[in-house]
This record gives sequence, structure tokens and C-alpha cells, in this order.
Amino acid sequence: MSEDREDRREAGSQKSLWRAAARTHIGLRREANQDRFLLRERGDDHLLAAVADGMGGVAGGEIASRIALETFERSYGAGSMREAAIAADRAITGESSARPDLAGMGTTLVVADATPDGHLTWMNIGDSRLYRLRGESLEQVSNDHSLVADLVRSGDLTPEEAESHPRRNVLTMALGAEKSLDPETGRIASEPGDRFLICSDGLHGMVPDREILRILAADWDINARCDSLVEAALDAGGVDNVTVLILERHPSRRAAASVTDEENSTSNDSSRWLLLPLVLLFLLVILRLLSSNGGFGYEPAPGDPVDSLQIELDRPIDGEQILDSNTQLTPGDIVRDPLWSDSLSQDSTEMINSDVNRSERP
Repeated sequence: MSEDREDRREAGSQKSLWRAAARTHIGLRREANQDRFLLRERGDDHLLAAVADGMGGVAGGEIASRIALETFERSYGAGSMREAAIAADRAITGESSARPDLAGMGTTLVVADATPDGHLTWMNIGDSRLYRLRGESLEQVSNDHSLVADLVRSGDLTPEEAESHPRRNVLTMALGAEKSLDPETGRIASEPGDRFLICSDGLHGMVPDREILRILAADWDINARCDSLVEAALDAGGVDNVTVLILERHPSRRAAASVTDEENSTSNDSSRWLLLPLVLLFLLVILRLLSSNGGFGYEPAPGDPVDSLQIELDRPIDGEQILDSNTQLTPGDIVRDPLWSDSLSQDSTEMINSDVNRSERP
């Protein structure tokens, strides 16, 4: 394996919507690792993941897979997956045409673009695979572009016969091949807890799906599951390079649109709770005004002997103690109410007596 090759990588976190980890291994029989993977974070909760399995000799396969991933990533930023795949195909073809020692090189390519809204846009060329684990069910999402896969789809071979067919490695589509390129693409909605596996045939050609399911569904850390899948391929013989990339959605975190809705709902609830004390205070003020001075719009009658005296009562006065408006006061009379008479000052008493004296003058 070249010294500049990255054999493992991790992206995302426990708090992200998406988390991913990848491993690649030269295997036990090959002189070089022609597999490569791409795992790149593209903003919050947005991951681009890809696996390429090169072919065409020791040097050719490794160069083809490298060109494919580098060109695809660069071109995908400015176009669609299909356009990026075509650009990668042309780059590989151009390099092999310029260098006779690289003639016939090519590569498979599986790409998955995990987005913040919980969707997965994917593309496949060749016989590397994309799987989805949902609950306890493992599903192959992509279709192999190989001779035996075509025979299985046509009913000429059973899946069991295809596993040992002598031409099972013959591809019907690859980047760099002298054939028209028609990538398989799709877009699927994920659910919380979904796990996706992208792998080269160094895994699925050596390890049965039931064993892949067991490891992928295990309640282990994502890195431990990657390591275990690679080890399973090596234990089965490791005759090819093996690359695995696990991409999983957080088991409880909502996608971007739902998270926004939830935050808005929480904000609205908080606003309602903040308004409640203000509403209660407003109602108390209304009740206080209605219970004071006869309510809204109350004006003392002209000639009311106490029209210049405004007193705010904290408690209602007993009806028998209210002075009738027609009662004639004499000098020295004081209106006494046990609820508030103690609060009247000497000045107030003199004011009342003065008013009474003026009322008796001819």
C-alpha cells in the first residue's frame, strides 16, 4: 500500500444527523490496494461518501480509482452526479490514452450523498455495492453491473450459482471502459437508525450477506463494525482488496426540516408562557379599576360634599357606614369608618368642617 494512502477515516459525530466511518485493506493476496474511498463533510449534517475499486494492473487500477474520486468530487460541486461521473470517465480515458502502460484501466464507483433533510442521493457504476440496513432487514439498494448479475436478473442463473460462476468478475459497466456510460442513480428517504454500507467486492464477494447483516446490525461503535467487516473478509481468505464504508443516520435526531419545525414550536410555546403573566396582570388592573371609584367613567355628582376628596379603598366599606349624600353635616361632625378613619389626617378633618361651615352660611 502506498505510504500516502489513507486506510481509515471518520466523519460526523454523535450529535450530527449523519455519522460515517471507512476502512480499506490491501487484503492477503494482492501486491497493491487498488481500492479507494472518499468521505467528506460538506457543511452541517451533509456527507459525501464513495468507494472505487480500480482494475487494469497494479498501477492502472490504483490510478484509475484515484482519478475517479478526485474528478468526481471536483465536478460534483458544479453539476449533477451523472455529469460528475461522465467527467471522471473522460479523465480516466484521457489518462489511459496518453500512457500506453495504463491502457485498459478502469474502476467501479458507488457514491452516496447524505443530506440534512435525511435523504440519500446515490449512484452506482460497476459491481461495488450500496446496502441499507433497516431494523433487522438488509437490502441491496444498487444493482451490480456484471455479466452474472445480468444472468440472474434474466433468470438464467440463481443467486447461489452466481456466487461461484467463473465469470462473476466480468463487468458490463465501468469508468474508463470503451462503452457508453449509463450510471444507475436514485434518491431514497432515510429513517432514524438506518445504516448504509458501501463496499467493494472484496467484502461482498467473500462474506455472505447474513454475516454482513449480523455485523452491521451489532450494537457496537461504528468503527468497531468497520473493523469487524474487514476482518470477516480477511478471515474468509482476503483474496482481494477490501473496502467498507458505513454511513448511518442518528437513531433519534430529526432531519433538518423537522428540527426547524420543532424549534419553531418550542419558541411559540415559550412565547405563550411569557405572555401569560402579562395577561393576568392586565386582568388584575381591569378588576381593580372596576372595583374602585364606581368603575370606569365614574364622576362625583355636582355638590357632593366630598367631591374634592378622592380616597382609594383597599377594602369595601360596609353599606351601613356609607354617608347619605343628602345628610347635612354640622361643624365638628366627622365621618368615621373603622376601616379607614384612622388614616384621615387632621388636615382632612379640618377640610370637612370647613366645607360644612360654608354650606350653612346664608
